[in-house]
Amino acid sequence: MVLVGVFVAEVLVGGGLLLACGSEFNRVEDWTGMYVIGADIGYNNVKVAHGDVSWGKPRLRVWPALAVPERSVGMRFAHGEGDEDLSLRVWARGEPWLVGVDPSQVQGRNLRELHEDYTQSDGWEAMLAAALSCAGRSNVDLLVVGMPVSQYHEAGRRDRLKERLVGSFQVSEGRWVSVKRVEVLPQPGGAMADYAWRGGGSMVWDGRVVVVDPGYYSFDWAVFSGGVYRNEVSGTGHEAMSRIVEGVAKELGRLRGVAQVSPERVEQALRAGRGRVLVAGEWVNLELPLGEVSARVVGGALSRMRSVLRDEDEQPDLVLVVGGGARCYEGALRAAYPASHVEVAPEPVLANVRGYWGRGCGFV
Repeated sequence: MVLVGVFVAEVLVGGGLLLACGSEFNRVEDWTGMYVIGADIGYNNVKVAHGDVSWGKPRLRVWPALAVPERSVGMRFAHGEGDEDLSLRVWARGEPWLVGVDPSQVQGRNLRELHEDYTQSDGWEAMLAAALSCAGRSNVDLLVVGMPVSQYHEAGRRDRLKERLVGSFQVSEGRWVSVKRVEVLPQPGGAMADYAWRGGGSMVWDGRVVVVDPGYYSFDWAVFSGGVYRNEVSGTGHEAMSRIVEGVAKELGRLRGVAQVSPERVEQALRAGRGRVLVAGEWVNLELPLGEVSARVVGGALSRMRSVLRDEDEQPDLVLVVGGGARCYEGALRAAYPASHVEVAPEPVLANVRGYWGRGCGFV
């Protein structure tokens, strides 16, 4: 298991978000020359989809969601296989930052920010600069971003983010990017847009769909009925991948008799597809602790979601699984919804950001 891995109009119907379709939303020629960036700045990865509407499909970029001031990065004296530096140098808060840096290069304690004010952090601003710099342009017509479902439902928080992202941003020395317009979506709404854009057809417009998005910090689900977003039964939990990584690190420490194992070691192993972690000089197999911890965390996540959905009078027609933890949660979802069609999106970690871009372009 590896840890990492469309529409401009927003129509409110009965308090929900409608995925609008029809000719007035599909005339791509009306938008030719419009440049759109979709940015999914998560707690584990930064995903960016960008391009002109006339291209028909976006260019995609992914970095690990670790941004630090350049002064905090140490010099690497030894290189191993696959150690190529893929970080991006940007400008934020008046100084150079590196986005996507290897955690082993960071001097001092690596404190990943796992809290609800993440979008106000210095690191988030640096990752936004990385997203905006992708285009190589000085003007962006539309920036589409997402928020965890529970935060999206807080109108004040959502509106403040939208207002803050309109304007000019310094992305490097002497270079600024201007954002003309911003759309903020519930994160799983991007995946729903991606599914519709990929040819979801009647399942989208006639069916009941639950999009399940287990990310690193939050476990989000969003319910759509006939294309309408149902906010009253959509929600967020914290039984996400970070809980699994932290739990596995604790279990590895117990197995080896050491006080602490860094969660970053577990995360790096999972990201690289390795089935073992070096702990106190010995390699420890991940399979057993990962299976046990995942079962506990995933079970808690699904229990929370199903409690919210308990009064629903119908089973979902489709359970769409996306996000960096999709494969960890897939089996439990199939068991929980045996009569429903359960589908993992292609390249699930990119599903939301593909949908953000497609929504911005008016393709659904």
